[in-house]
Amino acid sequence: MAFYVCGPEGLKDRVVSTLAANKIPSQRVFVEEFAASAREPAGEQYPVEILLADGQRRTIRVAQNQTVLEVARAERVSIPHACGSGTCGSCKMKVTSGHVVPIPESIPALVPQEQAKGYTLACQCYPKSALRLQEGFA
Repeated sequence: MAFYVCGPEGLKDRVVSTLAANKIPSQRVFVEEFAASAREPAGEQYPVEILLADGQRRTIRVAQNQTVLEVARAERVSIPHACGSGTCGSCKMKVTSGHVVPIPESIPALVPQEQAKGYTLACQCYPKSALRLQEGFA
């Protein structure tokens, strides 16, 4: 029997370690790894400063056709995320400065009231200006 593992890093790590603890040979375990790559930038690029929950500040450059999450992943900036499609809400961030393209109401993880209060999802966040984002939310 073979085991195929796919999902967020933490889940994959836990499944692989559990299989190893249960003496499943590593040759029978196949882990899908996704390369963190961003689309080629097109249009204007903006600096995006990200204040992470651990207090670190990171700045990346995000083009109009890219999301903050895709560039952050490519630059190895660790923003919590799971689905990457706006379903889970784990990449919710507060826009403390700047402007973003509004997220469609069809995206379930961010309701219009949250958007009105300045929240965005990194996986759906397309910049319209220089941005300052803060991880976590109240």
